[in-house]
Amino acid sequence: MTRLQPTISTIKKLFAYSGNQCAAPDCSNLLIEDNVVLGEICHIEAAEENGPRYNNDSNDEYRRSYENLILLCEKCHKKVDAKENAYQYPVQVLKVWKEQHHENFKLNEIRISDDVVKRSIEIFMEQKNQNTYVETQINNQATIQNISEQVGTKNIYYDKDNTEIFNDGEHKGFDPKLRQRIDKLKRPAGNPKEDVIDFRNYLREKVSSNIYSVPVKELKFRKENGRIKADVESYERMHTSINENTEEGQKILREFLKKSDPEKTEILKQQIKHKGQLQPAIITCDGFLVNGNRRKMVFEDLFEENHKDSRFQDMRVTILPEDITLFDIKRIENRYQLQDEGKSEYHGLNRALTLRDNMNDGYTLEAQILDDPQYADKTGSELQKAIKDYNSRYLLPLECVNRYLETFESKVTPIVKTTNQQK
Repeated sequence: MTRLQPTISTIKKLFAYSGNQCAAPDCSNLLIEDNVVLGEICHIEAAEENGPRYNNDSNDEYRRSYENLILLCEKCHKKVDAKENAYQYPVQVLKVWKEQHHENFKLNEIRISDDVVKRSIEIFMEQKNQNTYVETQINNQATIQNISEQVGTKNIYYDKDNTEIFNDGEHKGFDPKLRQRIDKLKRPAGNPKEDVIDFRNYLREKVSSNIYSVPVKELKFRKENGRIKADVESYERMHTSINENTEEGQKILREFLKKSDPEKTEILKQQIKHKGQLQPAIITCDGFLVNGNRRKMVFEDLFEENHKDSRFQDMRVTILPEDITLFDIKRIENRYQLQDEGKSEYHGLNRALTLRDNMNDGYTLEAQILDDPQYADKTGSELQKAIKDYNSRYLLPLECVNRYLETFESKVTPIVKTTNQQK
């Protein structure tokens, strides 16, 4: 087994609920002070064989996940990983520490800079299950650095109409080879040649995006698609991480989509077969579908069922800019799935998991609700009533499921950890 690097979003989430303090009870040592990373990312179950609390039945993807990591000071990290303390600090003890600590700070989230993320990961990768003290200066060449720049309150900004929200989320990044292929194969679509999509302020400012025709086979499903979130999380916990860049990964995601709301899939298939594609899909510059995953599946089915009819060979798409952020993607997906135009909406567990993950990434519950047309103009008591309803329908049941799993010490990854509910 090898030590895998945790994702940037995982590190940010760990620090968000940390209060900038060690998670060990009765320890208030800071994780970051005077631009120096003092804290360490600790595995709950070891990353490598013979490490503390190693679980042979786990997998590398889970070992580097948010659920299996905890932030401790250097002293407490050494203490919990020492062989002589193995029976004193088992897996369940560290999980309780983490949950209680995050519960204490969930309403006071902090945001860390990319420098902190980078240096924390570097320290993490250097540990190799050794309890060696590492203290690293951040940005030692910067002209102005202070703790307020390294750790700060997460900011969500509203415009004067209280409708548009800005969040400085991390950029998605893209695969340059896939991007080059999309650029090579895309061609201007027939009329209409432009569309105004619900992205950033495009609708309000009437900013048009070009529509292109792209071969369906070049488009890729996203595993972050909220419609199949429960299936993806369950599969990755029981098996291994799904690589959406591979043919095998795409097959798995397609199967999840296929079994999700088959009745609406059939309605969409008949609509496309007889009327064509009414709205363009939305893709990243390297071909991943932000909106239109189900349409791709339907086009593929119609192409095979109709003797490879060229009508179903290409899809009409708009292409998002390179500077798209993960927050942008989450917001686009949320806005479009709330617009009932025959698409399969997310229900139950998938909807709840999507709300939770969006909140953990800075897309507040209030913001998600305000993106729903039926709540867009709500304020005051009406908005608070909607927030309370969302909590009751989606977030509180997730917490109940989590408590149930923990009570019976299930090996299944808890469906939800602490969520920053709005009351």
